Amino acid sequence: MDFTDISHQRLQNQQLFEPDFKDIEKLVSHFGAIQSQDYAMAKCAIGARIPGILDADVDAAIDSGKIVRTHVLRPTWHFVAAEDIHWMLELTAKNIRRQFASNDKKLGLDETVYKKSFKLIEKALRDEHLTRPELMEILEFSGINT
Repeated sequence: MDFTDISHQRLQNQQLFEPDFKDIEKLVSHFGAIQSQDYAMAKCAIGARIPGILDADVDAAIDSGKIVRTHVLRPTWHFVAAEDIHWMLELTAKNIRRQFASNDKKLGLDETVYKKSFKLIEKALRDEHLTRPELMEILEFSGINT
């Protein structure tokens, strides 16, 4: 295999040349996750791999819950297919929590604060989408320092 073959194979494996997917959720699931700290660039990474896709299509996949943006693999942002999130969290949650532990301690975050926050956020998001500032306001109103 020469360098041209290697380059071609890498482009195919990354779904950048002759992509196999037309569905955003299936593409994200194929990779396990798509990582980018920058939200727009993460969306662009998806768009570069599905011909004819629009920014609005990626937004629709996010809004419908088909893909989620989370810290599932390490403390950086990833898009993950919703169908994969539970088994991934089972594999990675302990490691992620360990990485956040010292910062949590500095901020006074313990299991009680997390449980209360999760319940408030879950209730708030049950029927509608909210922005981060709106969620922070709910937490602050309930006595959780944001």
